[in-house]
Amino acid sequence: MDSESHMRSVECSNFEAWQALTCETYDRTQSKTLSQSSFDGRLEYKRFGSFAVSHITSQPITYERQSPTDGCDDYYIVLSLCERAHVVQAGRESIQHQGDIVFFDSARPYICHLPQGDDQIVFTVPRKLMLEHVPNAMALSNLTLDGSTPTGRICQLMLREAWAASGVDHGIENRLGCSLLDIMATSYDAAYESQNAHLDARQSRQLDRIKKYIRDNLADPTLGIENVAKQNHVSSRTLNRLFASEDTTAVRWLWEQRVIACKQSIQSFPTRPIGDLALDLGFKSASHLSRAFKAYYGVSPKDVRHT
Repeated sequence: MDSESHMRSVECSNFEAWQALTCETYDRTQSKTLSQSSFDGRLEYKRFGSFAVSHITSQPITYERQSPTDGCDDYYIVLSLCERAHVVQAGRESIQHQGDIVFFDSARPYICHLPQGDDQIVFTVPRKLMLEHVPNAMALSNLTLDGSTPTGRICQLMLREAWAASGVDHGIENRLGCSLLDIMATSYDAAYESQNAHLDARQSRQLDRIKKYIRDNLADPTLGIENVAKQNHVSSRTLNRLFASEDTTAVRWLWEQRVIACKQSIQSFPTRPIGDLALDLGFKSASHLSRAFKAYYGVSPKDVRHT
């Protein structure tokens, strides 16, 4: 099946209709126009294998995602074609100019501010694929990749070509999308070497193995830092140093993975009690899960289930 069969293009001059369209295409946000003139927007969208790619243009606008309860669990890789864009998420602020790239997490609150008009290519990536190819995505999220650098230009070109491509086999689209993620991971590593605390190749592989061990054992209620360190033949100090390279701690990363896994379970098993799902993933109780879930996503597990 080729990508053209999935193409959709909509022009819109009604702001309320535009808000409904963007919520349907991406995720539920509150939008606010920043222009006094009549609204004008255009959104083009197509599937790209397991991914999606879109081109969105409009007059100056702000999008704010406050309570992610719609089940959206993707990352957005955004190529800015406008003069200036401003993204805020998880206490980090970033600015993009024409040709720059940023990615952020749709499952968490964010603000996207486009004071001089919106013109962006958005590559939508399922979380599982993002973390497979960009394992330190949480640490690099909402950092700007300068589009004028050699690696930035390569990523920019691939995003433009993904949007322009037509008649490509679904399997080839998947391979191209994954190649884009691999190149982007390399580009971000080069641009933000300090985020990796100068880990060498051996240490990076070691961290990846430890992350896999944690994800594979989230259901173990005894899983803790000492246990993880022992099973992976490192000291607790070394373990925390490895995670510090991604601006986090081992214990924080472990509990964030439990929260993420619980969200996926709540959506996959809509009739199963939340308390049972919490216990299955190492939480002591439903209330324990609820506190951690709200701290991470800004909403409660029940809010997600009732959406």
